[in-house]
Amino acid sequence: MADRRGWLFEQFARKLAECAEGMLGAPVTASLAAGPPEELAAPLVWEQGFDLGDGCQMTVAAPESAWDKIGGEALKAAGVDELDPDSVRGTYLEILSQTLSSVASEIGGVLSRNVSPVDGREAPYAASAMSQAVALTLNGETVTLQVGADARLVAALEARPPAASSPATGQSDAGRPDAGRPTLSQELDQEHSERQDLLNGSKTLDLLLDVELPVSVSFGRASVPLKDVLKLTSGSIVELNRGVTDPVELIVNNCVIARGEVVVVEGNYGVRIQQIISARERLRTLN
Repeated sequence: MADRRGWLFEQFARKLAECAEGMLGAPVTASLAAGPPEELAAPLVWEQGFDLGDGCQMTVAAPESAWDKIGGEALKAAGVDELDPDSVRGTYLEILSQTLSSVASEIGGVLSRNVSPVDGREAPYAASAMSQAVALTLNGETVTLQVGADARLVAALEARPPAASSPATGQSDAGRPDAGRPTLSQELDQEHSERQDLLNGSKTLDLLLDVELPVSVSFGRASVPLKDVLKLTSGSIVELNRGVTDPVELIVNNCVIARGEVVVVEGNYGVRIQQIISARERLRTLN
């Protein structure tokens, strides 16, 4: 179980660095710190559940110096000169939300199913819940966050344990619970091979490959009575059927082909793909 918890922390550190780097447009590194985390005073704590069952969650605690640095640097990179605490705090939480959504995608890859973040919320700080310190270095300064993973989330990974993070351990795969199962990379290679077979065997697709298609992103939908539509004015709010942390849908020609999370790249919105409908099924719809 310790190895699986360590894998979760490694994924969190890697995804946090990627998300922060995407917002800053500058190199960011993250690493797991040695030793137990030190107790924090008045940190900002975020609990993020995953749709794997009750209690399957991760907890991230950041002292003000950490979230202020992360959120502040991201806003500066976006050209914001006047920084107020609420904006800095909100930007940090957005980066954290993107990070945990990416971790959910990695968990889904291990379990061979779609995993989504759910029930994200602020929570009181409990030092006993934190078992790993993560050091993040951005723009020459290092800040430290604390991360915890509930035992129920770790246990959920036992269905398909993650591969060792380093192939240099010299340990054999024989006897592992997942021995003989295809790895995530092997599954992706197989899907790519199937996609190429379909492409090579279809003359129709050869003619369509250069055709440009409209791509749109759906944040959600709502059904509104006509009487309420007629009342809409500037400033009106329409509630959608999608939570803040739920993935958005990538649509091509009115067909949902993928789901992902919203990211910001050099001041522009984008979508990081988390789930793609099977290539075979998508290609068949073109014939």
